[in-house]
Amino acid sequence: MGAVLLFWAASGPADAAEFDHGHGILGQVLRERVVDGRVDYRGLLKSPTLLDRYLQSTSGVTEAQFKGWNEGQQLAFLINLYNAATLRLIIDHYPLEGIRDIGNIFKGPWDQK
Repeated sequence: MGAVLLFWAASGPADAAEFDHGHGILGQVLRERVVDGRVDYRGLLKSPTLLDRYLQSTSGVTEAQFKGWNEGQQLAFLINLYNAATLRLIIDHYPLEGIRDIGNIFKGPWDQK
């Protein structure tokens, strides 16, 4: 989770418009790229625009906005950000057999910057 928070904190500001708590863009990514519980990483790699747009939308959320949300909204935001950042991490290192192939013995996939 620390890597996700670092990613979020390090991301540049996006449009400060109200964040979509329905996570519609990420939902669209998942509808297009997940079939029978399996992610089409090759397809996502060829067309990462929606995933990147979702990640960009998270970078526009300020700490004050986040703290103003209810606990469910905060949890959904963090879980979805974690999942989206993990998808981005995987396609940044694609092809690979599994996520544990990213990094080395001293630095795992979630330690990436």
